[in-house]
Amino acid sequence: MSDIGPRYLHLLGVDTPVTSRQDINALVRAHLGRYTFNNLEVLLHRDRMMSLEVDDLFDKIVIRQRGGYCFEHNKLMYEVLLHLGFSVKPLLGRVLFGEPGDMPRTHRVTRVTLEGQDCLVDVGFGPYSPTAMIPFNGEQTECPHGGIYRIVQTDPQNFHLERLQSSGFMVLYSFDTVTYTEADYKVANFYSSKHPDATFVQELRVSLVEPERILSLRDLTLSIIGQEYRQRIEITGASDLQRIMQDYFDTALTDEECQRLYDRQVAHMASR
Repeated sequence: MSDIGPRYLHLLGVDTPVTSRQDINALVRAHLGRYTFNNLEVLLHRDRMMSLEVDDLFDKIVIRQRGGYCFEHNKLMYEVLLHLGFSVKPLLGRVLFGEPGDMPRTHRVTRVTLEGQDCLVDVGFGPYSPTAMIPFNGEQTECPHGGIYRIVQTDPQNFHLERLQSSGFMVLYSFDTVTYTEADYKVANFYSSKHPDATFVQELRVSLVEPERILSLRDLTLSIIGQEYRQRIEITGASDLQRIMQDYFDTALTDEECQRLYDRQVAHMASR
């Protein structure tokens, strides 16, 4: 898809050239506020392997607005930035959430080198996605939605992305700058969407990072998070889930899809 950059910008409603760090930040915010992070495809189609071909990602995320998770969102953003002329490199990380351990590399992100500075772009980390480029030099970045992030270098090739919590900075994930190929992402995507221990095979996750609030659905609880408030809504039935998906995430699911998702998550929660 040779015209992916212009087509993506047009359909996202971005009508000015993307040439600077500020332009990329605006692009990241627009993407996160419009296209949902979710694992619906993983849960609804266990017998199907999700495509990571760029044409299929463009159709799923942008045209049909069905969203996706990191291997989908961040590959699409990588391809868009590449076609717009930026120097980009795909990377792989280990999701930690403050807990050290033997975690697999299951998170795709993008390094953008602009004006001699390396920065991280990540539109695929759900409600914790930074809404701005995060520089590799350790500089703290306050995102428009209130989150404060920094990247800490732990050795010549390894880094942590950290987010400020009430108790201090917490490591969200580690990543390195070695070269990965599409085969590496296919393997990681297979694990994330098929392995019984993978989070996305077990929990229902849907989120949007809007300018004034974050919407985060986890299993059968919707959290609405503003800078000065937090609201929780419990989902009590399949029709309730269908309404939440439509009203909050602008995602239309069939009665049958919602019933399957609801029944599955009730059973999963009961088994924990």
